[in-house]
This record gives sequence, structure tokens and C-alpha cells, in this order.
Amino acid sequence: MDTQTLDFITTISRSSSVDVAWTSTTRHMESLGADTVNYAFGPVDNLAFMSTAQPGWIEHYMQENFDQVDHTVHHCMSQLTPIVSGAEYNTKRGDIGERALLMMRDAEQVGIKTAVTIPLRLQRDGDVGGFFFGTDQNTKNFMGLYEGVSTQITLAVLYSHTIIQDLLRQEQANAVTLTTRERECLLWLAQGLNSEQISDRLMIARITVDTHIGSAKRKLGASTREHALARAIQLGLIAL
Repeated sequence: MDTQTLDFITTISRSSSVDVAWTSTTRHMESLGADTVNYAFGPVDNLAFMSTAQPGWIEHYMQENFDQVDHTVHHCMSQLTPIVSGAEYNTKRGDIGERALLMMRDAEQVGIKTAVTIPLRLQRDGDVGGFFFGTDQNTKNFMGLYEGVSTQITLAVLYSHTIIQDLLRQEQANAVTLTTRERECLLWLAQGLNSEQISDRLMIARITVDTHIGSAKRKLGASTREHALARAIQLGLIAL
């Protein structure tokens, strides 16, 4: 492993917060040639998103619903291989639609001409995302750059992804406090017991069990009991 990557790993490993880790990541990516860096990861309906792009571009992207036609987004949902993109690059390939090309031409106006997006995963069902390494270079110059630093980019992205997700979980866990009864109800729920059976085990009324589980759902931002259980486990609030 090269010295630059080792120095980055050492630095980001000492991060005390997500913001510190993100700053280390963006600085390292810029040293490798990036002009714009984006990171998105999590459940499809609740992605954590960070970016160095111009705020006006992000707003424009969302207002135009470009996420619906952005082929790199769809690629990250189903694939694990890096994908290169850009108006010039994809025009030559003829592999995307007009709306997607319009998005890329608009991106060129804010200094994003050619990029590589690296799909990301962790060992949790439903979580997807990607890391975007964008440049203001044409296809030829970008491919020359990427050939020389692709391994460094990939290693840094994967390490940064792990660190940021660990820090996010810590911050989220610190922001949520479950009562003893809420944790007990979730633990019995994890064993496959229903509300009636949990009430028998804890010797409390069934409605009290439902109240504790409902409270835990609200605190965890969960839509179902199962979702609440998964979130509590993910945040380290309960251990099976």
C-alpha cells in the first residue's frame, strides 16, 4: 500500500465525528484529482448524503428529478463495479437517454465533466449507496488520471465508508435512549414472542407492552415493530 493511502487511513481512523471524517476524505480525494465528491448511503428512503458540489447544483438536480434518470444511481442499486460517466463519455457510447445526457451537460456547467462512481454496501439488508469522484476533465484526461489512481481511490472510498458509517451509528445511538422496559420488549420480540406472550413474561398488561414498543418505534424512527428491532440492533441499543 502506498504512503499517501496509509497516511489517509491513519488520519481518518482518528476521526472524532462524521464531519471530521468527511473533511479528511474530501481532502484526500482532492489530492488524488477530484473536483467534486459525493457520498450517499443508507436505506433507500433515508440516505445519508454528503457533497462538496455547489449547493445550487444539488438543488437543481433534485428539482429536475434527475435522480430518476441518473443511470449511476440505478447502477449503484444493483451492481458493485465502478461506473464512469460524463456527457462526452456517454455520448460516444450512446448508452443513456436524452434526459440523462441533459443532466450531465448541466453538470458540466458546475465543473463536473467526467466522473467515476463506486457502489457501496455493508452487511445490512436494504442499505445501498455510492461514492462519486467527479472532475472537470474531458474523457481522455480523466481516463489517464483514473488509470493511475483507481486503486488508491477504491481503497480510500471503502475505508472512508466504513469509518463514516461507524461514526454515524455512534451519533445516532447517542441520540436515542430506550428505557429498560422498551429494550426488554424488543428483546422478547426478537425471540419471536407476540405482545400477549411478552406481557406474560414481563407480568405487565398487553396494552403496556404495546405502549413500550410504540414508544421505541417513535424514538427509532421505525415504521414497524420489525423495523424498530432492526434499528435497535444496528445502533447497538440491544444485543441478541
